[in-house]
Amino acid sequence: MKKALSFLIFNIIIQLSSPLLFSQIKGNYLLHNYLAKEFKGHQQSWCATQDKRGVMYFGSSECIMEYDGVNWKKIFTSNNSVVRSLAVDEKATVWVGGYGDFGYLEPDISGKQSFVSLTGLLEKEDMNFADVWETVVTTGCTYFCTRTKLFRYNYKTKNITVWEPEFLFNTGFTMSGKENSFFISDGTDNKNKILRMKNDSLQIWFYWNLCEWQVQFTTKN
Repeated sequence: MKKALSFLIFNIIIQLSSPLLFSQIKGNYLLHNYLAKEFKGHQQSWCATQDKRGVMYFGSSECIMEYDGVNWKKIFTSNNSVVRSLAVDEKATVWVGGYGDFGYLEPDISGKQSFVSLTGLLEKEDMNFADVWETVVTTGCTYFCTRTKLFRYNYKTKNITVWEPEFLFNTGFTMSGKENSFFISDGTDNKNKILRMKNDSLQIWFYWNLCEWQVQFTTKN
């Protein structure tokens, strides 16, 4: 009897409170889709990130679209290329990967962001690269990942180190629990390996060969 009475009281409370709960949801939907004509930019976006102020950045086939919740602004790379990847570091610097170009955003006195290219630090033989598909931030440096080259910009020395793959670089990433770690895959559809940056060199951490059905970890750390 007590259970039945408790159940009845619970249902009465829910019935009475439901109109009050639903009445709190007013105005626009929480999700809003912006059309290209609204932000007056290219309709295709490749990436997005957010800085500590809450400002959003979208990498499009035309430029970087900056949105502060009210206004949209365009930020172009030095060669006006597509923007494939974006990342924000702990100091809220926005790092940018484009096509044949990469760098970061720097505000002027008024706070207006503009693109600063880092390709001027490269040797001539390292200038030939295409899309920067991943921009990965770690402690003290940022990696810019292309299929044919990996670039690492050191914040302290202001220098760029370059690595080339055995086959083709694919996804670059960090791993939770491994401080200041950076990994990148190098290979083909059937044969691939995961390389880990260690002691300023890319070392094999994990590899697989589907042709031989072989999978193996090479290190424990």
